[in-house]
Amino acid sequence: MKPQDIVVLLKKMTSSGQHLSCRKLAESLRMSASSVSEGLERCKKVQLVDRNKKHVNTMALQEFLIHGLQYVLFMLVVQWPERMLLIQLLRNLVPPLMWIV
Repeated sequence: MKPQDIVVLLKKMTSSGQHLSCRKLAESLRMSASSVSEGLERCKKVQLVDRNKKHVNTMALQEFLIHGLQYVLFMLVVQWPERMLLIQLLRNLVPPLMWIV
């Protein structure tokens, strides 16, 4: 998965129940339609969207955001000071019982 995949899922999830095509999602996110399509395909492989890529699996996405995003973000933030800042930010957003660090 790529970071923009999460952005695409969050946009899709907050689209007020209307189905947005890849083109419309891309326009609203200022991304290319192929990036959106490829991202949805990656999300389908890990079951964050259904087979038709129309509905977001909100429970799986929530679980990923709470338990998995911290590990994905660590891969993006290489410098130690920024990594520590990110830990503090995430601790403020996620309930303390979710943290092992």
